[in-house]
Amino acid sequence: MKRKYSKNRSGFTLLEVIIVLVIMGIVTAVGVPKLFTGIDSAKSRSVLSETVVFLRKARMDALANSATVKVTVNFESRTFSSSSGDEFEIPEELGISLRSEKDYLFAEAEESAFTFFPNGMASAGKIIVSRGDASYAIIFLDPLSGLANYTMNFED
Repeated sequence: MKRKYSKNRSGFTLLEVIIVLVIMGIVTAVGVPKLFTGIDSAKSRSVLSETVVFLRKARMDALANSATVKVTVNFESRTFSSSSGDEFEIPEELGISLRSEKDYLFAEAEESAFTFFPNGMASAGKIIVSRGDASYAIIFLDPLSGLANYTMNFED
């Protein structure tokens, strides 16, 4: 018996499959590093948000209890602790430094502090949070309102 082969065969040639696999490999090689950069940026944003929430809670404690609340930043242990008993730790992959309202660097000291007053005001200052790739964010503490906010230039 003879088989009849149709001239209109369907399917892919080996060459077409190899070309598609090479293209997929190139796309993966380019996309995966961007994915990890995005994850690092999301982690950094999360730490910044948690730090701002910590500072705002210290302000609310000062207002609610009509008492001064001091937030101490310890550079060695990488922690923020408030006189109301709360504590927050910065991950090791992020660097921190503090600057005064006039941009004086406090990094020489082992620790520094911010003060929140019962009237809602606070001592002014900036917290600089940096990553190893030279990107950074600044957390501002407004002296009149006592509110903390941040701006960032972490690369996405």
